[in-house]
Amino acid sequence: MAISLVKGQTIDLRKNDKGENYDLSSVTIGLGWDVRKKSSSFLGGLLGGGKQDEYDLDAIAFLLDSNDKVADLGKTIERNTGQKVGLVDGDVIYFNSQKHPSGHIWLTGDNRTGAGDGDDEQIIVKLDSLDKRFNKIVFVVAIYQGKKNNQHFGMIDNAFIRAVDNKGKRNC
Repeated sequence: MAISLVKGQTIDLRKNDKGENYDLSSVTIGLGWDVRKKSSSFLGGLLGGGKQDEYDLDAIAFLLDSNDKVADLGKTIERNTGQKVGLVDGDVIYFNSQKHPSGHIWLTGDNRTGAGDGDDEQIIVKLDSLDKRFNKIVFVVAIYQGKKNNQHFGMIDNAFIRAVDNKGKRNC
């Protein structure tokens, strides 16, 4: 079953369209995309215009408490290069903080191009093990440095986000 969501819309993962229940002990949120092919003219190819830009879409999970707030944003650390990285070891899972301190929610990796078939990024959540203080999980997709690079979702083809239960049943 495929569902097209618009900004702010939600879906109910408890039952599918046939009334069957899902095994929500573990859920995998998968994200995939392709960069829209540039139309290449002969002159553009000669001048380097045929090179395909890279778009880094990121899957992000916000774990919210009963007040619909992220209770722990994490801490700021410095890498060996001196670069400051924020929101590490908190209730936000993303490319700089790929595993929740509880170990029950994690990002499998940071794909920076969308190349290949299937899921380009996945967030796995062990819902049956997650602390009861988390009331809701909000999943967001963003383009890394999209504004800086003049990129937007209209430049992406075949984008999808899907939810798969513990038995591999796909919700959307």
